[in-house]
Amino acid sequence: MLTGFVLSAGCMRRFIKRSSRRGASSVDSMPQAYARGVVRAASESTRHAPSSSVPSSTVSYFKSGAKVVLFRAPGPICSATVAVATTPVSDGGHPHCLEHLIFMGSEKYPRRGFLDMLATRSYSDGTNAWTCEDHTAYTISTAGAEGLLRVLPVYLDHILNPKFDDEQFQQEVYHVRQDGEEAGVVFQEMRGRENTEGDILSSAWHRSLFKGTFLSYECGGKTENIAQLTRDEVERFHKANYRRSNMTVILVGGDDLDLPEFMSAMKPALEEGMTGSYLEISPDQRLLPSEKILLSEPLEQRKLFPAADEDVGSLTIVWHGPKLSDVRNTLAVETILRFLTENEASLLNRRFTEVVNPFCSSIDYSVELFPTTVFILGFGGIPNDDGGESLPEEGDEQHEQDGSDQMDLEEEEEEEEEFVQDRGLLEPGIMSELVMQELSSVVDNGFPGGVEAIKETILRYRRNLLLELENNVHSHVVDALIPDAVHEDGLEIGTRLRQEFEALETLLDEGEEFWKSVASQWLVKNRSRASFVGKPSRDLSTQLQRQRAESAAVRRSSMNRAKADPKPSSIDLSSVTFPNLPDATRIAKLPCTVNRIDCHSQTIQVESAFSGISIVVDTKHISKELREHLPLFCSLLFCVDVLRDDGSVEGYESFVRRLSEATIHCYAGVGRNAGTFRAGAVPSCVVIDVSTESGREAQAMEMVLQSVFRSCLSCERVSAMLSNLNSDATEAIREGDVVCRAFSRLLHEHALGSSDSNAAVLTVIQQHEVLRRLQKMKTTEVVEKLEQLRAELFEASTPFIHVGSRDPKPIIEKTRSLWNKAAGRVPDTEKITHYRHERPKKYQEIKTSSKVDTNVIVPIAGVQSGYFRLQVDCPVHHEHPDYFALEVLCEMWSRTEGPLYNGIRGEGLAYGASLWLSPIHEQLVVSISESSSPNEAWDVFVTLLTESLEGEMAETTSLEMDAAKAAVLYQMHGDRMTPSMASDLAFAGAARGVIAGNEEFARREKLLHDVTIEDLKRVQRAHLDRLLRPENGISVVTCGLGSSESIRSGFKRSKCPILLHEQALDVLMSD
Repeated sequence: MLTGFVLSAGCMRRFIKRSSRRGASSVDSMPQAYARGVVRAASESTRHAPSSSVPSSTVSYFKSGAKVVLFRAPGPICSATVAVATTPVSDGGHPHCLEHLIFMGSEKYPRRGFLDMLATRSYSDGTNAWTCEDHTAYTISTAGAEGLLRVLPVYLDHILNPKFDDEQFQQEVYHVRQDGEEAGVVFQEMRGRENTEGDILSSAWHRSLFKGTFLSYECGGKTENIAQLTRDEVERFHKANYRRSNMTVILVGGDDLDLPEFMSAMKPALEEGMTGSYLEISPDQRLLPSEKILLSEPLEQRKLFPAADEDVGSLTIVWHGPKLSDVRNTLAVETILRFLTENEASLLNRRFTEVVNPFCSSIDYSVELFPTTVFILGFGGIPNDDGGESLPEEGDEQHEQDGSDQMDLEEEEEEEEEFVQDRGLLEPGIMSELVMQELSSVVDNGFPGGVEAIKETILRYRRNLLLELENNVHSHVVDALIPDAVHEDGLEIGTRLRQEFEALETLLDEGEEFWKSVASQWLVKNRSRASFVGKPSRDLSTQLQRQRAESAAVRRSSMNRAKADPKPSSIDLSSVTFPNLPDATRIAKLPCTVNRIDCHSQTIQVESAFSGISIVVDTKHISKELREHLPLFCSLLFCVDVLRDDGSVEGYESFVRRLSEATIHCYAGVGRNAGTFRAGAVPSCVVIDVSTESGREAQAMEMVLQSVFRSCLSCERVSAMLSNLNSDATEAIREGDVVCRAFSRLLHEHALGSSDSNAAVLTVIQQHEVLRRLQKMKTTEVVEKLEQLRAELFEASTPFIHVGSRDPKPIIEKTRSLWNKAAGRVPDTEKITHYRHERPKKYQEIKTSSKVDTNVIVPIAGVQSGYFRLQVDCPVHHEHPDYFALEVLCEMWSRTEGPLYNGIRGEGLAYGASLWLSPIHEQLVVSISESSSPNEAWDVFVTLLTESLEGEMAETTSLEMDAAKAAVLYQMHGDRMTPSMASDLAFAGAARGVIAGNEEFARREKLLHDVTIEDLKRVQRAHLDRLLRPENGISVVTCGLGSSESIRSGFKRSKCPILLHEQALDVLMSD
């Protein structure tokens, strides 16, 4: 598990995580440090890179020292990110608290809510921000450049000249309620994070590797320090850090983004009328002198974290790397880490995860670009027992390997086995020593596969970069430039981009001795290294809960009862004049053509250097007993041994390496956009998603179908995957939000009498039990079940196929032909996959004998915050006449500075609260997250909804309606802003029987435009009162063990009572 100090006002920042298993070849696994590399020069060295996909850049400067960088990128969305170099001074969370307070108003625009109303009316979903160790960034994205031009000057004024107010400070940062409970948005956010496994280990390595520097502090703040922070301290922090010379504005957009026009609009804020005094930061505060931070000897520590179980833990190993300006060496180490971990065939995975008794279930890596870089290896799901499997003995049966790909594994010495067994993997120095032995073996004996294997790693990385540039350019560019913007290392901003690509090219020419020397210097012989074992502890969970209760009791006995809780200031914008909405007709639209060929084929033509192929097969005819195996089967599908044409067996390592050459992404799941333990849309189907470079589709599909129809499931592979998935499930059910969503879905299926559906069977709650049951079975029996599942899944029907590409018709024809050839039959028109959403049943229509309660509270040891979710029937689907009116109404309720934001978040009762429509399930959903008191948050929601239903809509409704309609339109454009997203949208439309091309978009855009206030009043009366009858729906609360009784009592006494029944996690598992 790799996490960093990254906090956000609205949601978690994009944080790129690298995982070596199950889908690691997707663009989501792009390394953060080099998700910035091939920006200007990529098309010069890659065969399939169209020049239009590579953005150009322009760097401009104001006299104040503020920098502006423009990147051209096609599509409807334009974005601005204002990055400010910030230097934390303690664990008080100064930069994080300031990030929240920035949005409360400015000297020129003092009304809270003005900024977000203006932003939303500019075809945006509002402003957002994040806080990181060395910077704070403020973001906004709009559909079209006109709206961005309007908002940016106002946004900059808020950033540079915020209005500090004691009442707002208490609401956003910290206060004590009348019941003695601590509250405040920032405080509540950090309370839910600071005792998690990831944050505990991240804090440990920051303090060890950067002791005595600003990078050692928790930029988000420790709760005990946040409680002591004052408004004056935050104001002084702003004066010291928020100088124009400390700021970089990054603009990303198409040709409608006119740089001179934007420079002129920003000039008053960034250059003219510069007022105010600034506290100078000493230059050495942001310098990291080597003699001060480098460790003289490796450090080994164990850190306990609270958890409901003690089954699995983790290991994080960190190294100091080269200076930030040493691009080539940093990239070289990055390449080695990718080589070691990027897929199931990589060295460290073969050694530690892909064995019968795994040492861990996942391996991640990260590169942090600080003034002195940091390399991180993370090992998750380490069993808390006597250790894992020893290395294979000589003579153990193994499948035949291709000669050049054979990676010889050394025999494990007997004393090492005893060493592990005597102390266990979660003791300091055990697992880390095994890892270092593997790294040392590479230096001593060379890289498996030789230098050619390293070159292939570089080439795969370059392909991923190009896909990232096409599909995720806005966040990609921002992540690329911020290290240059916030650290002065002598390089002009943007220069590093060219250097990185040049280094990538030259590294292709290096021999194996070079790579061995890099591994030796920066990994094996690097003494500035620290290892941290994360070990779960039930006792620590109990201790923290007891301390929290005792502290609250002390506060209650000593607090001033006469002092009222701070109340959110009412936001009245009725007297404010806003500009008209921008001209929506000027928003660029991505060209695409959708063609429904027949009932089981669809294509979308888009301008892309890549092709996406989705294959859908039915599972309705398969028994529940077999469908329980679907997560295991899908996880194994593309990492198993396969049968060659000549009858010999190709080992999974060789096959995985070849597949990673032919594809960029290859994944199987249950439903569209599924997770391992979560069914996606159309959960009755299995969906195989493949992406590859244009021109390589046939090669890619031949390999995919070889695995589909000719895989050889071995006991060893099945046993390894079973152990890994079981560890993953164990880690997942420690999270309150994960359990809340899973229980909601599971109870939903039970209420409908569909407890054997894929949606129910795949929840992490059910799978946790299924996987443990399978581990107790003979592995040969599990293999037989999987083989039976494959036969029934792939040989029983003709699949639905969707292709998105520049020229999709020949690709879909070839894919269909290859499928039929691999299946050994002609299409069976009687057994065509039914890829369509089915109208859901309604709770009140179901008569079920199930004894499962549908309103439950689930206490979880180690969870520090509460989560609440209510879902009720609502007969509104995508084509329903009320759809857009209800979407607009939900947006009005949930938007930033809207009723829920101010009434619940503003009261310090929860970090997040929202109301939304799920048109696929035809439900309305209320969600409250990271809450100190979910029952009180529910009471606020009930009060707001009751008042709204009993009264007339306020005069400002027209203003708010237009803002909400603009936000919905932004989301519609955002959903199809890149070729792959347009293809996904068309694929989703096919399940609804809709051809989701440009004509359909125009039709739905008009339906949105035509929504009136009368429509809003009508749908509010018709649908929202359902939420005041929770007994007809599903209610789930998750919370810490010590708070379940008070929360349950609170819901029982509510203005709209919910009778919650306490539910242990394992009760439904055996149902």
